[in-house]
Amino acid sequence: MYNRNSLTMQSWYVICTKQKCEAKVSSLLLRKNIRSYVPLCRLPVDIGAIDKNKTPVFPGFVFVYVDEPTLFQLRKYADVINVVYWLGKPVSVGDADIKAIQTFLDSYTTIELEKIPVSSNKMVRIVNQMPDTRHNADMPLHHKTIRITIPALGFVLKATSTVFVTSAIELEEETSMDQYVQLVS
Repeated sequence: MYNRNSLTMQSWYVICTKQKCEAKVSSLLLRKNIRSYVPLCRLPVDIGAIDKNKTPVFPGFVFVYVDEPTLFQLRKYADVINVVYWLGKPVSVGDADIKAIQTFLDSYTTIELEKIPVSSNKMVRIVNQMPDTRHNADMPLHHKTIRITIPALGFVLKATSTVFVTSAIELEEETSMDQYVQLVS
């Protein structure tokens, strides 16, 4: 997408903020009409207070949708440390990658973050696994693990869900995330 005021192309980039300032920076950018995204996940504590128990998935990172000249101007804002670089270039994240992260976080509540080597030339990859099946009384218990690899950032998001299956037919049904995985893979 092109910025109306310039001929440069906009893309998703990553900026680094001071710790625990992601929401503040995102709010400031919104007031400046700059599109930003802070992926949040729920902490597995106190189910009653959902909004207060959200934490950034990528601490210290805010995704911004800007052109490159605007990107470098963001460093002047309070609580912005710098643009995130890889091999001397600003880290650019594709629209499909951002949508995959959003869909993943909408589908799963408890997320684990794992660090992997950064690779800027690979696409986001989603892996759906159902390796663990245990029987509990009359109902089989399935632990389903979904992983989304984000090579440009060097992270893997992992969610494990427990599914009680009352029949073999339920096991074959696909969830909305499974359908999304098939489309992206």
